Amino acid sequence: MTRTVRDAAIVLGVIAGPDSKDPVTAQAEGHVASSYTEGLSSEGLQGVRLGVIRSFFGEGAEAGKVTAVMDAAISDLERLGATIVDPVEILHAEDIVSQGNNTWGRWLYENGDALDEYLKGLGDLAPVTYEELREMGSGAPLIMPYMATGGMDTPEYRKALAESTEFTQEAVQTAMAEHNLDALVYPTLSLPPAPIGQAQTGSNCHLSAWSGYPAITVPAGYTVDGHPVGLEMISTAWTEATLLRFAYAFEQGTHHRRAPSLAPGLSRE
Repeated sequence: MTRTVRDAAIVLGVIAGPDSKDPVTAQAEGHVASSYTEGLSSEGLQGVRLGVIRSFFGEGAEAGKVTAVMDAAISDLERLGATIVDPVEILHAEDIVSQGNNTWGRWLYENGDALDEYLKGLGDLAPVTYEELREMGSGAPLIMPYMATGGMDTPEYRKALAESTEFTQEAVQTAMAEHNLDALVYPTLSLPPAPIGQAQTGSNCHLSAWSGYPAITVPAGYTVDGHPVGLEMISTAWTEATLLRFAYAFEQGTHHRRAPSLAPGLSRE
């Protein structure tokens, strides 16, 4: 999460690669770009083929506000040189959207174990232990959902992990191959941001999270109510540099970002 696409490319260049504390990252060996900023260009969308996942757009008046912004953004992508395939159907679309509301329960298993490991890693600097958090019970309403399961070693979690990864990878790969696409496009949230304290619905972020494929969100504009809308692009494994190039070209061709009113001193660049 950065102010600009270039900033994101710089940060990725620092953090990308194998991490001895995270075995999954061993797969990154040999796939890390020497620089994620070198390919950034305002012409980065020229000749690119992008597919729009219309099934990830919401229904109803509120969702329509987001759709209006996205339609304008899709026109901008075309203006900036991309060929748009709209709509693109993906396998299991209905299930992916509906299952997004419960995320197959994966986060309930993952975050508890991750939080425990994080706190242990802090040693004497840890302000609290995982067990102490558990003992707080209802006094920690934002933490307790993470502690409702047996962790990532349970058969239920392993089953959910395997199913959701296979499900979503097949959906992305098949759609891209069928239409010879460079990336898929959809709204990050199909509904406007929920007020603080209310649950956010309409998220499409799980397509990337479950598949393990890279995705990037870039400001697409604002609804008639002034709410920000994010345009998300996803592609297959190890296409981070490509997605950064696409997002940078869109960013430079639209300049939708607004400096936050609560921090007017931050640069707009």
